[in-house]
Amino acid sequence: MNFSLAFLTSIVFYLRRKVNTACTRIWATSYKWLKDRRERRLDLDDIRAYCRIVTALGITLALQAEIDAVYAAVEGATVTL
Repeated sequence: MNFSLAFLTSIVFYLRRKVNTACTRIWATSYKWLKDRRERRLDLDDIRAYCRIVTALGITLALQAEIDAVYAAVEGATVTL
């Protein structure tokens, strides 16, 4: 199975549209990984590594959303002196 660089790059741009500006570093990570490999053909190990990176970034975004929700609830329950 061999994916073209254009296909993988389209995934990066899809991710970019899905995340907000606070997650620019996450988008930049996946884009830089592809950019560093622009001059060579991606083998199956490269594609698996990229999929792991994208999966980890997605999980990170989900965890960040959960933490933000808990933080907002805790912040509202704090007592100010």
